[in-house]
Amino acid sequence: MRRPLVALAVTAAALPAAFAGSAQAAPSLDLPFPCGTSMSFKAWHGHSPSDYSIDINGANGHDENGDPVVAPAAGTVISSYFSDSSGYGNNIQIKHGPKTYTLFAHLQDRKVQEGAKVKRGQLIGHIGHTSGTKPVPPHLHYEQRSAPTSSAVVKAVFRGKVAPVYSAFGRAFVLKSRNCGGTPAPTPAPAPTPTPTPTPTTPAAGVPLPAIAKRFVATVRTDEGLPVVGRRGPRSAAAALVRLPTGTKVRIVCQTTGQQVTGKYGTSRIWDLIDLGGGRGAYVTDTYVYTGSDGRVAPTCS
Repeated sequence: MRRPLVALAVTAAALPAAFAGSAQAAPSLDLPFPCGTSMSFKAWHGHSPSDYSIDINGANGHDENGDPVVAPAAGTVISSYFSDSSGYGNNIQIKHGPKTYTLFAHLQDRKVQEGAKVKRGQLIGHIGHTSGTKPVPPHLHYEQRSAPTSSAVVKAVFRGKVAPVYSAFGRAFVLKSRNCGGTPAPTPAPAPTPTPTPTPTTPAAGVPLPAIAKRFVATVRTDEGLPVVGRRGPRSAAAALVRLPTGTKVRIVCQTTGQQVTGKYGTSRIWDLIDLGGGRGAYVTDTYVYTGSDGRVAPTCS
């Protein structure tokens, strides 16, 4: 892939402390992830139920499936259920104040029930891929609303600043959470990293390579220096085989179609089978590999 996404690290210093309304201060909302977590946020035209809805994935190759989701501010849970008639699947909606609601969909589980009082930073569930109507890849569907209906979705505002995703629809922005709970803030949790996996000690740990002699040399690139995970299959849930730091030169043997991923170089289903040596390899999403091309650069894997 060639064209990079716009990445923006949002820190406490970069955002106002609160968002003031004309008559009454609206609740200040944090990102819905533990303190220190970096995630990839994207809005796109045609998103249901509104262009203002946001899809959230792991940043820089991090597998988001199972990551914790926390309350962006104190509030009351007004709904918590599995929707078998919509794409939301496991979903939770919280009222934080007048005309301030948040909704979280496709959750793996729900840790709070309707009527519960939640605190800022409290665990409410984990990222999943549940849906009542169709298969969806792991991600968090996030909405901010002015009323508890799908027709009331508004632009998301975090710590008083409109989310940057609306300045470039379809592009992903990396945002870092400062959701450290209430006052006094607890010790910040470390940012999650890809599943710790050592570099294979023997080539036998990798995927057998097809009989293709040519190798296409490319470079792994990420926005924040986190490694990209090479996996046993072309999907984020496949077993991890190797971690590749940004700047690593890789040799692409072939390419295949797999899980759709959004990364530094766009959104794509292309996965690269790279050579680890000894006739073995690993699959890496092409969205974190600079090849100089927007399309395929290697033969199709058999």
